[in-house]
Amino acid sequence: TFVYRPSDIVEDTVWITMQTSGFVSDVDRSFEVMQVEATADNIHTKLPEGTIVKNAEVGKHYKSFDDPSISKLMVVKAGSTIGLLPIVVFRHPDLQTDKIYLRICLKENDNFKESFPKNRYMVIEMSDMLSKPKEWGLGAIEYYFTGPYSVAKHRFMIDHATWSLDDKWFAEHFSTYNVDMGYTGYLSTFFTNKLIEVNDQRLAQGLDVIKDDKDQPIYFVNFGTPQPYKSN
Repeated sequence: TFVYRPSDIVEDTVWITMQTSGFVSDVDRSFEVMQVEATADNIHTKLPEGTIVKNAEVGKHYKSFDDPSISKLMVVKAGSTIGLLPIVVFRHPDLQTDKIYLRICLKENDNFKESFPKNRYMVIEMSDMLSKPKEWGLGAIEYYFTGPYSVAKHRFMIDHATWSLDDKWFAEHFSTYNVDMGYTGYLSTFFTNKLIEVNDQRLAQGLDVIKDDKDQPIYFVNFGTPQPYKSN
């Protein structure tokens, strides 16, 4: 996702590790990949029923694998079993409204043939919009610190955190129910104080407090107790 990156970052590279089987060669061996159709049944992500999976378009959402800047890197070096595949993805406006999927498959060539069919595929999911981290769905995080999820709250946290509040951060701290309650208490206080500060500034300017998609003021909690979202 580009959502945590500055607006002037318009492309990025996803590096995929390719591993060979069989004998090691004493010469460099190029490999090839191709795009294949992504469907709701093969992207390994549970989607709401009826969701239409939107496939990436070459040149629009990603750089062609035939581009010399990429194809020259698609090599397993002599004496090695590992190659790196660079997938250059573009920050197209489509990614602000939809998740786009690029499903790729190892392509047979003079150097490599099919061996393990299920291991020939990889799916890249691209987006430039916020989505609820899976850890936010755990009762622990909502009870100790965040309260209910909303895009507005998530965006507020990203904008005001002094650290990178990305999916990796959520996974590192909230992937289990065993959380550091001292840390969650700090987070609740930190974001509540920042929210009071921002909302007070908004009210002084004649604006409303920050609200979620249900038109309710956002707030944080501490041990399940809602914290104030503006000063008294």
